[in-house]
Amino acid sequence: MSLHRMARLSYFHGKSIVRYLPAYTRAISTDPSSIIASVRSKLKNQDSQLEKKQINLLSSALCGRIQNTDDLTGKDVYKLATSTFEALRQTNEDLAPATELFKKAHELDNTDASYTYAQLLRIGQGCTADPVTAAKIFTDLALKAHPYAQFSLGVMYYSGLGIEQSHSKAFTLYKVSAKNGIPQAYSALGDMYFNGQGIPEDKEEAVKCYENAAKLGDPAAHLSLAQCYNKGSGVEVSFQKSFEHYKAAADAELVLGIYNVAVHYFAGKGVEHSFEKAVEYFQKAADRGFTAAQVNLGNMYYQGLGVEKNVAKAKELYSLAAEDDKNAKKLLEELELEEQGNKIEAN
Repeated sequence: MSLHRMARLSYFHGKSIVRYLPAYTRAISTDPSSIIASVRSKLKNQDSQLEKKQINLLSSALCGRIQNTDDLTGKDVYKLATSTFEALRQTNEDLAPATELFKKAHELDNTDASYTYAQLLRIGQGCTADPVTAAKIFTDLALKAHPYAQFSLGVMYYSGLGIEQSHSKAFTLYKVSAKNGIPQAYSALGDMYFNGQGIPEDKEEAVKCYENAAKLGDPAAHLSLAQCYNKGSGVEVSFQKSFEHYKAAADAELVLGIYNVAVHYFAGKGVEHSFEKAVEYFQKAADRGFTAAQVNLGNMYYQGLGVEKNVAKAKELYSLAAEDDKNAKKLLEELELEEQGNKIEAN
């Protein structure tokens, strides 16, 4: 067996990242009447006059020339914006009209619209990214005790996106958001305690924060807890608890959780050893494009561990992973050389 095989069988840990999307510039290609019909079905208005005003506003937005809101309230425009956003996303259309409607509702002082508009500005969805303006809107909302805006502003202070970086301000905002029951705020606090960013490092306090986040429903917190129990950071080492938390993350469809459940089954750490279960979970992670899972699943097919030996399947999996993984490329080259040698011997 090659020394490279199973060399990548190790735990992977990571945090979710914000993907900054380019501004949408493509014009509406779908018939506007179909978009309008879809939005009308989502609005489900009882008031025909209100619906008429909303549809008139939508028509102007789809043409890219919103002029006035026809005496609509911020709540009315916000409802129209959310329905339009859903309709456009379902047809893979340019989201700019929906973003413009959120902007209008924001200008009419609708708090929910302001928060949504700031998020769209932050990532540049349906508009050109403008994190500076997003930070200003989040700041205004945070001063009004909007819990999610407080958290989002904390994220921006933490990263320095659109505002001068300040870990101390991020920490303060995370604490306020956590007290208001935002699960991700507890996870963010846990990360800051774990890494000693803006505050003294405190692994035990980090674990407490991760536990609170997990209880409130943040699946990513289970990944952090699994890592802590696996390495004994802030808690005693417990492979069983590590497995349980990875399993909880896997059940929430987090690919890192799925992959690490496979690793536990393969190694028999914290759970009964099972190559068959390892194959099952490596397959789930591989189907989601997780390179290390593709490599390790390929190794299991190559060796016939937990699955019938299938060199062709192993080669297919190595090929999928080879572009991003040097080990996979090496394994693929070895396998091709092995096949060539077999052909020569056969002749």
